[in-house]
Amino acid sequence: MSNAKRILDRLTGVKETKSGWSARCPAHEDGQASLSVAEGDAGRVLLKCHAGCSYKAIVSAIGLSEKELFDEPPADAKRAKSTKAATSKAEKKAGKAYGSALAAQKAYERKFGKPATVHRYLDENGVHVGSVIRWQRSPTDKVIRPVSLHADGWRLEQMPESRPILYRQAIVETAGTVYVVEGEKSADAAKGLGLLATTSSGGANAARFTGWSLLAGRNVVILPDADKAGRQYAADVAEILLGLDPPATVRIVDLGPDRDDGSDVADLIEPTRCLGEPLRQHIERLAAETEPLTPKAETPKANDDKPLAARPTTAPTEGYRPFPVDALPEPIATFVREIAAAVDCDPASAGVPILPVLASAIGTTRRLALKAGNEVPAILWAAVIAPVGSAKSTPFKAAVAPARARDRALREENAERLRVHERDSEIHETDVATWRKARAAGKTTEPPPPRPERPASRRAAVVDITVEALAAMLANNPRGLLLARDELSGWLGNLGRYANAAPGADESFFLSAYDGEEHSVDRRTGDRTEIGVETAAVSITGTIQPSVFRQHVTAQRRASGLLARLFVTSPPGRPSRWTEAEVSFATRQAYEDVVAALYELKADVDADGKERPRIARIAPEAKRLYVAWHDEKADEIATTRGEDLAGAISKLRGMAGRLALVLHMARAVVDRAVDPDVVDADSMRRAIVLAEWFKAEAVRTYRLFSESAEEYEERTGDEKLLAWLRRQAEPVTAREALTRCRWLATAEEAEAALSRLAAGGHGSWQSKPPGDRGGRPTRIFLLAEPADPPPTATAQPAKIPPFPSFANADDPPTLSGGVVEV
Repeated sequence: MSNAKRILDRLTGVKETKSGWSARCPAHEDGQASLSVAEGDAGRVLLKCHAGCSYKAIVSAIGLSEKELFDEPPADAKRAKSTKAATSKAEKKAGKAYGSALAAQKAYERKFGKPATVHRYLDENGVHVGSVIRWQRSPTDKVIRPVSLHADGWRLEQMPESRPILYRQAIVETAGTVYVVEGEKSADAAKGLGLLATTSSGGANAARFTGWSLLAGRNVVILPDADKAGRQYAADVAEILLGLDPPATVRIVDLGPDRDDGSDVADLIEPTRCLGEPLRQHIERLAAETEPLTPKAETPKANDDKPLAARPTTAPTEGYRPFPVDALPEPIATFVREIAAAVDCDPASAGVPILPVLASAIGTTRRLALKAGNEVPAILWAAVIAPVGSAKSTPFKAAVAPARARDRALREENAERLRVHERDSEIHETDVATWRKARAAGKTTEPPPPRPERPASRRAAVVDITVEALAAMLANNPRGLLLARDELSGWLGNLGRYANAAPGADESFFLSAYDGEEHSVDRRTGDRTEIGVETAAVSITGTIQPSVFRQHVTAQRRASGLLARLFVTSPPGRPSRWTEAEVSFATRQAYEDVVAALYELKADVDADGKERPRIARIAPEAKRLYVAWHDEKADEIATTRGEDLAGAISKLRGMAGRLALVLHMARAVVDRAVDPDVVDADSMRRAIVLAEWFKAEAVRTYRLFSESAEEYEERTGDEKLLAWLRRQAEPVTAREALTRCRWLATAEEAEAALSRLAAGGHGSWQSKPPGDRGGRPTRIFLLAEPADPPPTATAQPAKIPPFPSFANADDPPTLSGGVVEV
C-alpha cells in the first residue's frame, strides 16, 4: 500500500485535485476541506492545512508518525538488490528513473517546453501510476509522451500491460452509459459535453494493453475516429468488452461514416460543424438508434451451446392482445389513446410506463391493507421491451414528463436553498471567529455558534445513479423516487458491477426498495460510511431492446425474483408511419394535473411526529373479487410449467393489490365522489384486468428464456409465413409458399410450416379438383376466416377473460364509461 493511500484512508471528504487530493483536516474542526495532500519525491507525502495546522499536528491526529510518510524499506533487502542487478535490457535502454512523476515530466519539458495537458492514470487503489503528456505546438503539430511508475521510480515510457483506463474513479462512482473514445483529447471533449467518457493510453493500436474489466456489464458506446485506425480501435475495444463477464452492452456510433480525415469528437465541437442539433443530443440519438453488438457466444448453459446470435431475440407475436386502455381511469386513458395515435405506436408503449409514474407520485403516503398484517405499497416496476425503430422512446418520454418536470422544480429549489445555506455558512464563520476571540479574551464561556445544517436535497426522479447515491437520496426523500430510464440496460448492467461488492448486494437493495422496506448501504468513502434508509421506495419504468433484455436478465436474476417483480410487455414490432394526429393541450394538461395532485397527497403523522403511510381499506365487494381471483391464480401456479412464469404469476397476486391502490388514488384525485380511503370494486376490477393482461405478456415474453434456437427459428418463420398468407388474395400451395418465402429452404419445410399453422387453427388443407385439362387434385392451404388483424394504434382492447373465472367463463368483462362490467 502506498503512503498516500495509507493517509487518504484515514481522512474524510477526500477529493482528487490537479495536484493531488483535498480532504478535511483531522487536526481541527474542518468543514471546508482545507487540507491538501500530494506525493513528493522518494515516496514522501506532502500535507498542508490552509487553516494553519502544523505538519506534526496533522500526522498525530491520524495516528501516524512523521517517518511513516516516507517509503517503507523493502521487506527483503537482498531480494531487492538482486532484482535491481537483474534489470532488463529494455529498462536500461529506457534510461534514467526519476523520483516523481513531475521530475520525469520536467525531463521532457527541457526539450518540448510547457505542456498543454497532462492526464493522470490511477490504479484501483487511486495511486497515480502513469501520465500522458501532450504538447500542441501548432494546430497540426502535436507531441505526446508518456511517463509511468516502475519499481525503481518514474520512467519515460508507457505503463506496463493491464493499464488503467482514464477517469477510472468517475466511472466507478457514476452509473450510466460509458463513452469510449480514442485519446485523451477526445475524452476531455466528450466529458465537456456532460458524457461519462474514458479512453486507453498508447494510441489506436494499444487497446489490448489496457484492463477493461471495470466496464463489465456496463452500457458502452464507442465513438471511433473517422479513419481506418480509429475504426479498428473501436472494433478492438468492442471485442474485448463483449468478452468480459458479464459482457458489456456495446454500440459503435460512427459520427463521420462518410469521412476518412481522422476527425473526432473534439473536432465536431467546433462551430463550423453543423449537425442540425446539439452535439450531445446528436450522439445520444444515434446511440439510441443503434443496435447493440452481439457477443459471439453465450455463457454456456445446460443442454445449450448455441451461439447467442441464434437465440431468441423477440417475443412471439401470436396471442398478443392490445393493451386494455379502458382499464385506466380518465383522463389517463384518453392521454394514452392520443399518444398512441400521434406516434402511431401500440398503446402499451405509453400505458405501461405511466403506471410506475403514478405509483411514484403517490409514494409512501399510502398503503392498501388487503387484510391485517398484509399491506401493499404504491410501488411498481415496468419495462417496455421493443426493438430499435419501434417508436418506444417518444411515448415513454411523454409518460414520465410530469415526474421529470417536478424533479426539475425541486432541483431549482435545492439550488436556492443551497445558496442560502452558503450565505449562512459564511456568516457562521464570522460568528465563530468572533466567538474564538471572545473565548481567548475570557469574555465568554458559551459553546460555539451552531453550524448551519446543510439542506437535504429533494428529488422526484433519477436516471443514472449508483446504489450508494440512490440510498443517500432516499434517506433525504422518504416519500420515494422514480427511476426512469429510456434504456434500462444501464440499470440492469450496473447491478453488482463492483468487483468487491457482496454477491447480490445491489439486487438486495432493489428488492427492499420494491417492498418499501428498511435498508442500509455501506459506503467505502465519504462522510457517512453507512446510510440507513427507513423506507426504501423506488418505482422503476423504462424501455429496453429484446436482445439486451435477454442478455442482462440472467438465470441468477430470475432466481432472485427480480424479473418476477417487473411488469413486462413486448408489443409486436411494426414500423411507425407518419400521422397528423396530435395530443391536445387539454389532454396533456389533464394528465399532468392528475400526477401533480398525487404528489400533493400527504402521509399520516404518528405521535412522535414521524410520517407514516395512510392505510386504505378494501371494500367488501372489492375483497370478494380479489380473493376469488387470488385463489384462481394459486390453481394456475400449480399447473404452470417453468419456474420463471410460475414466479411471475405468484407475484402478480400482490401486484394486483398495488395496481388497485394506484388506480384508485388516480380516480380519487379526479372524482370527489370516490372515497380515497376505501378501495372499491371498480378499482379492483380495473386492476385485475391489467394483471391478467400482464400475465399474458409474461407468457409471451418469457419464451425469450425458454425457447431453444430451433424452436425460435421455427416460431418466427411461422409468424412471417402467417403474415404473408394474410396478404394473399387466394389460397396457396406449398410450392407457392416456398417460391415466395425465401426463409423456407425446401418444399417439405414449407409443407411442414403450413401444417403447423393448420394445427394451430390458422387454416386448413383442402383439395382443389383438377382443371379442364385434367391432372391430379392440388393440395392448397386455406386461411381461416376471419383473419385476426395485426394490432394497431387505434385497435380496441381485446376481450379479456371474465372474472371471477378467467379461465372458464364465456363472456368477457367489458368497460363502459371507464367502468368494468362483469
